[in-house]
Amino acid sequence: MGVAQSDCISVENYGVVSLKVVVSANFGGLWPEGVEEEYPLVFLTKDTWDDYGFQTKFFAEIRLSADEIITVGSVKLAYWGHEAKEGSIRALLPASSPGLPENYYSLGQKLEFYQTLSALPRELQNQYAHAMRDITMLRIPEEQLSEEDAFDVSLTRSSGAREAFDKAPELFGDDNRRVDAFQFTTQIEGAESAHIIDFDFTPNSGLPSRINALVGVNGVGKTQLMARLAILLSQFEKQEEQDLRKQENGNLRELGLLKPVPSFYSIIAVSFSAFDDFELPSAEETENFRYVYCGLRGENGIIQDDSALAERMPTLFEQMPEARQSLARDLIGDAIGREVTAQQIGEAEWYRSLSAGQRIVANIICELILHLRSQSLVLLDEPETHLHPQLMSRLLSILNSLLEGFDSSAVIATHSPIVVQQVMARRVHIVRRIEDTPVVSNPLIETFGENLTDIVRKVFSAIEGDRGYQEVLDNLYRENGESVEAVEALFDGRLGFNAQMYLRSKEA
Repeated sequence: MGVAQSDCISVENYGVVSLKVVVSANFGGLWPEGVEEEYPLVFLTKDTWDDYGFQTKFFAEIRLSADEIITVGSVKLAYWGHEAKEGSIRALLPASSPGLPENYYSLGQKLEFYQTLSALPRELQNQYAHAMRDITMLRIPEEQLSEEDAFDVSLTRSSGAREAFDKAPELFGDDNRRVDAFQFTTQIEGAESAHIIDFDFTPNSGLPSRINALVGVNGVGKTQLMARLAILLSQFEKQEEQDLRKQENGNLRELGLLKPVPSFYSIIAVSFSAFDDFELPSAEETENFRYVYCGLRGENGIIQDDSALAERMPTLFEQMPEARQSLARDLIGDAIGREVTAQQIGEAEWYRSLSAGQRIVANIICELILHLRSQSLVLLDEPETHLHPQLMSRLLSILNSLLEGFDSSAVIATHSPIVVQQVMARRVHIVRRIEDTPVVSNPLIETFGENLTDIVRKVFSAIEGDRGYQEVLDNLYRENGESVEAVEALFDGRLGFNAQMYLRSKEA
């Protein structure tokens, strides 16, 4: 079933439209005064939703008669060249017309919208597509829409709408629009020009492609880049920030661009740093934008203590379907090296018995298993901060298996050579600043499977320069007969991982 290919060349090529479009007189769905009830028709109920000044949302029904109504769902409308300052679509649409005006177009806001349409007779599908000038059913190329503010800022703002735009063509006999590689451009505070990063998650003959890594010294902007990426991908921003932008006729394009927009339909931001920059969504905002924050900060922004995190674990576990609970038990057991029962996960005392690193890994695993869905993107900010190398390796292995199982991907901002060792060089993005000008490049060596000492020496030492700790270790190494073990003993065996790798690289 679907729109005939000959009808799908351009917005203008519609043929005969036999579905009238009627717009409600108010937000309650009141039939407009003076409009005759001539069936079949598309009935659009006005909605109050606002996207940075774009008021484009309606609720669509196909009414075959007064008694036979097909509920389709939320849809957004715009016209070519539409700008937010030009006012609400609600005020511009006629109460009744034989199809939307010629310069208009529309997009359903969830994949279920098109699943409903795909179950209708082919003729009725065609009539709807033409009457509503639906850009998915009429196969309008994204290239034609990429400069349209209304399309970018409003019609595809939600992850559900982007999923509908990408996947709905398959329901009508066309190809999926899936995008796995994209360019991220953003200018952050303190930088004289934009950072430009080419992310690529395209599957390629079994090569590792699920993870891209961001590496660079502290202060170079990795955390800010991750936060910007989360906002642009999820289109979620706190209401007060939205209001400020609307006052200045602005929108999220001010924060950066994604070209083309990738096919990720859920964004999961993970950070157990007290200083991350990720936005904190409410439960309702998490649902609306499919954006989840997992970390130390509560919804009010206050850092949660161990007691709060211990209480959260059973809640996360209880929200999972049984199959996911079983997966969580198995993976937490793999991570901490011993069998775990459902009863234990539900007990705060068991959680408190874990080491600090094990608690964090258990939290991350539960959050991911609860929230991952097909084509999610996980943004993981410096996970190695609280984890010893062995636990970090286990977490990476678990993350890879989850990403594979859920057809999802991850960006990891990291200082850890263990992470870089699991990622191909083309997907490792080294972020530097030359004075205040950002530079992004890939390592000169193939990092995947390289030994850790070479990664430290050829990737991290190269980007971090003559750091003070390296000079101290150089002196201690010479003063202790060039013995790595002797230097490590001076620190009671508690020397940091990168410092250990730097020392061992001197023996290589």
